[in-house]
Amino acid sequence: LPSDPTEHASDDREKGGGPQTKSDIPYRSVEVVFNNTNCWANVQHRDPRKILWDLWNPSYWHAFTSSTSGLRPCFPGCRLGRGDRDEAWCALRRRHILQKVQSVLRSRRSVRNLDTNWVRSHSLATYLEAGLKLRAQLDVCEEDQEEALCQELLDWEQALQAKTPPRHSFRGAPLHFGFCDPVLVAQEAVELSGLADSREKSTRFAVAVHLEPLPGEVVSLYVLICSVHRLTDLEVLSRPGETQSTASFYAAVDPTSSTDAVRLLGGATPPQTGMT
Repeated sequence: LPSDPTEHASDDREKGGGPQTKSDIPYRSVEVVFNNTNCWANVQHRDPRKILWDLWNPSYWHAFTSSTSGLRPCFPGCRLGRGDRDEAWCALRRRHILQKVQSVLRSRRSVRNLDTNWVRSHSLATYLEAGLKLRAQLDVCEEDQEEALCQELLDWEQALQAKTPPRHSFRGAPLHFGFCDPVLVAQEAVELSGLADSREKSTRFAVAVHLEPLPGEVVSLYVLICSVHRLTDLEVLSRPGETQSTASFYAAVDPTSSTDAVRLLGGATPPQTGMT
């Protein structure tokens, strides 16, 4: 609450000075106040230190309406739909973003005289895209669904670790954007991923994109740039105790299978990490 402007006035006089006032209120004046039932105009003193807050007193405050029932909005309503952004639109936009990310990553590495090799596997792309889809679901889920989705995310991460070839390291992290301009997204994603400077000759890259159209003109875009490279003998010795998997990083996956391993394709992308 604001301090009394006359507080300590007697002390100030004893020190030879006049009354000093100091207000903690960050306002010079108050013209209007409102809540969810009404709006009142200030018809008294404008100084917040001298205002009386008896909103029911018409000598101090003028109510804009005497009744709070049947109030109508003063602005036209609108319907927020997704317009023509159907699945075909999303697929086309995803493809443009994917191609642009690959192009920017390739250009950044070519400037440094680095080759850019890709993991050409439809099953891996499907796996990563499904992971981003679960990440999107987790970000907007209800509280009662969060625990189950988190468990699926953990299962997905473990499955990804199991599919990493022996003596290899996987790096990657999902990135989220609130826009879908291919040029801007590609530049930001490549910069934030930190993978454009990878100098291991055995490095291979993969990119996944998931796009969710939201009401109005809003979108929710997830991009994953990841890499896998072979560890040197020295790097292997520096990571004792880690389990080496014999599964293929890009092994063929049957999307119609009902096995637990395929069910994990609904998972999400793990945080950036290294594994053997």
